[in-house]
Amino acid sequence: MRLILPSLDSHEMYLPDPELGNVLRPGFEGQAQGVEVSINSHGLRSPEVSLEKPEGTFRILVLGDSWTYGVCIPQDQTYPAQLQKILEEKHPNRSIEVINTGLAGYETYNESVYFKRHGYQFEPDIVLVGYYPVNDFHDKKAKYERHAKEKAEHPLLYKIKRYPKTDMRTYQYFQYFRSLAKERLLEWWRGSPSFNAGAEELDSHYQLVWTDYYRDDFNGWKVAKESMREIGDLSREIGAKTYMIVFPDLRDLKYYRTVLKDRFYPQLETAAVDAGFEVIDSTPVFEKYEGREEEIALGDRKGGGHPNAKGYTVIAEFLADRLEPEIPNE
Repeated sequence: MRLILPSLDSHEMYLPDPELGNVLRPGFEGQAQGVEVSINSHGLRSPEVSLEKPEGTFRILVLGDSWTYGVCIPQDQTYPAQLQKILEEKHPNRSIEVINTGLAGYETYNESVYFKRHGYQFEPDIVLVGYYPVNDFHDKKAKYERHAKEKAEHPLLYKIKRYPKTDMRTYQYFQYFRSLAKERLLEWWRGSPSFNAGAEELDSHYQLVWTDYYRDDFNGWKVAKESMREIGDLSREIGAKTYMIVFPDLRDLKYYRTVLKDRFYPQLETAAVDAGFEVIDSTPVFEKYEGREEEIALGDRKGGGHPNAKGYTVIAEFLADRLEPEIPNE
């Protein structure tokens, strides 16, 4: 049966975590979303590094979601990997490490939890948050806190409830086909695919809806702001500078720049600056790709809305120009 069914992401790559949802399995080697994936001993899609920072090394710790992890993209083409390569070329006599802690499904809350639990121990000189404004502020905190409480009080029940998702391939295929059927139904209802990089017609109602949630009476946004402050406070405590790069909505760059951005960016920038971040707006560097989104974006079902290798190069080069002055010469 496996020979005629579609290939799914390897479930062996993930481990359930009550506070984070999922984490990557340390030492995993295999394929996921059509590309080779290698997870280091710290559970990160990043080259192997020591927990203690070697003397003379400049470290950048990158927190983020699927944009940072690099969905459907080879490991050496993610923007953290390309950023490290560019900075090493600019500083050939300097040891530089860019540590990618991103994972699909994470949002600012998850990133704060990870940073407080593990990330700070890498002793970064710079903490960089990759922020995708469409969905990095969903209200998941209560769910994760509930899961953590359930695991602590009823560990056996917690494990039984999650067994199908983590260990039953039949259930995973059921979830896959349910998601596919839902997507096809939405395509039929709208009369066009739900996403196609560079498409002229997009679901503008959906795009406007997410911008409406950048308000103080939405708990997800309050949690996101609190998480920014926690990342900023701990970064200052360990002597690290904090940056946030804000990614655009690649589905329609012009619409994002001319309509969507003004609806949320002022609130986001104010919150990030108040938390101690220097905010890097990536809109200008993507402006020349308006109407040519397919050149820098993935357009298939799994990768829709994410950058391709060229898109990540654009991000890495842009970041290198901004961060390179922070690296002291030996």
